[in-house]
Amino acid sequence: ERHAGHAHDSWHLLVVEDGGFEEAQGDGSFHVSGGQLRLSPAGLGHTLHVGAAGAACRNIHLRDKALTRRLGRLFGHSHVRLEAGEDPPDAERGLAGELDLYAYLARLCRGTTGDDRPLPAWLREARIEIEGSDTRICALAERFRVSREHFSRQYADAFGCSPVAARQISATLRATSLILETDAALSEIAIEAGFCDQSHMCRAIRARTGSSPRSLRPAA
Repeated sequence: ERHAGHAHDSWHLLVVEDGGFEEAQGDGSFHVSGGQLRLSPAGLGHTLHVGAAGAACRNIHLRDKALTRRLGRLFGHSHVRLEAGEDPPDAERGLAGELDLYAYLARLCRGTTGDDRPLPAWLREARIEIEGSDTRICALAERFRVSREHFSRQYADAFGCSPVAARQISATLRATSLILETDAALSEIAIEAGFCDQSHMCRAIRARTGSSPRSLRPAA
């Protein structure tokens, strides 16, 4: 299966317990297989393509500010594939052991956290609405008969980012595709993709890709 473009609100470590997948982002792709770890920064959009053999993975969101500052200094805004127990190139000595500790704790908690339970149908429906429509989040919460705070908390626990972040990521991906594949004016693309205006779209695309919409088109 292919997991559409998404990002996370914090640095996170993906423990691949079995199987594997292809990780794709703007500047290329690489394969991650069982026994390896994948480290990703906050806000970096990416897609996953899982083959027929499937993959069993567990996400650990890294909240330690000192650690995430070190990761940002070492790796910038890109994915890193890690071999368990081995420091990545140019990394500070001992980083692998520190990250392995998180991975070990995740394995230790396997089966006791409730994370493997099927998602409720309303959360699956909410994700489709968030990524494919401009329905207000408070209206969605009302439809599913929960408070906005509960809705946002449950959504983030299930999908790794808030509904607001998920909507912006989805809009950014739609806008980027339209910029690369059509000759439509940027102002028209912004509205079609779900942004308030062109400047809002430009800020979002620059934050996710490091490039302005105008520079993407000549590059394409």
